[in-house]
Amino acid sequence: MPKNAEQHNLVGVAEAARITGLDRRTLHRKVERGELAAVGKLEGKTGAYIFNRADIEALIPPAPAAPATPRPGAAGASSSSPDAA
Repeated sequence: MPKNAEQHNLVGVAEAARITGLDRRTLHRKVERGELAAVGKLEGKTGAYIFNRADIEALIPPAPAAPATPRPGAAGASSSSPDAA
């Protein structure tokens, strides 16, 4: 993989937080607990972590399943009114 293509697959903490909807501090805690691997850390005392985009996208929670709605005429569904007898 070319180096510039590889760099496009890297994200910082702020971008990772935006992608996942998680707080930046949560991402830091995941790194500290070994739940998330950082590719590296920028230089300096407060350097940001750098992550592989695929690792961050794996943290995105699955969308909730849509509730099932009964189909008209399906078992258990009544199409007649209570007054019809």
